[in-house]
Amino acid sequence: MLLSVSAGLKGAGIVLLWVLGILMALLLLALFLPIRYEIRGIVEDPEPHEELQTARLRERLSFRLRFSWLFRFVSGGISYPGDPELRVRVLGITVSRTRWSKEQNLNKEQKPDKAQKPDKEAAPARGPGRRGEAGSVRETDAPHEAESSQTGAGAGKTGTAEQTPHRSSAALGVARVRFGSMAENIRYYTEILRSDRFRRAFHRVSGQLKKVLRMLLPVKWRLSGTVGLGDPEKTGQLLSGLALLWPFIRGHVELAPEFMAYRADVRGEAAGKIRLFTAAVCVLILYFDRDVRETLQLFRKENSENDGRAE
Repeated sequence: MLLSVSAGLKGAGIVLLWVLGILMALLLLALFLPIRYEIRGIVEDPEPHEELQTARLRERLSFRLRFSWLFRFVSGGISYPGDPELRVRVLGITVSRTRWSKEQNLNKEQKPDKAQKPDKEAAPARGPGRRGEAGSVRETDAPHEAESSQTGAGAGKTGTAEQTPHRSSAALGVARVRFGSMAENIRYYTEILRSDRFRRAFHRVSGQLKKVLRMLLPVKWRLSGTVGLGDPEKTGQLLSGLALLWPFIRGHVELAPEFMAYRADVRGEAAGKIRLFTAAVCVLILYFDRDVRETLQLFRKENSENDGRAE
């Protein structure tokens, strides 16, 4: 009996170790192997136009995003035109498909209107006899209601005249308390922003955010084609703006100008990698940084005190 129980526990332990090993391997692969992505966008309208035609540009616009991981073990993408659809594949087999269509949005917007129709139709369901009775009652009670309203108005005027000084003083007291709390909050936050701890925390957070942005930005990208804004002055302004960015876009942007008409015949491509390990390291560095944690605690402390005052 004991031998069978020990053998069963041993087998369960071995299976559990295998499961944990597989999960650890998948976690390490997810952290160290990058997620590759490719973006392609095309506006294909080579014919020049005298006026800007936004509907035509939408018809000629196409967009595609692809991503893959672990040598395309997991892949997917989003495509446009048509209804945007997100597909996720594992070993070439589609395991998830999500589509956003205009018909679904219209149906969601029309459902509340349909639910409110019975209430509107049920409202005019009174008979003519009851209307006449209601009208007669209102006519007979009209003088009494007029007298009571006049007496109530007179009493209300005397009451409000007596209560206005008290109300104004109470309003001034509330305003003083609010302005005082606002001044204290401004002083508190200015002291935090001027402290050396906040400067060190800001420097550390900005440095880690730069690393994350460098990871997210595409490694390769290219923009080429022909662009015209229908006016030589506007097209020249576009070219001058690109000239200011020339040190950053050199070798990536090749656009030919069209000065006398509207034209959009542009193609853009971008490809990059996303490493979860880099993002995880940045988060851990910020989490264990003493200056960052103390600065966050100071902000949370002030927010909790403000909530307590409001209550």
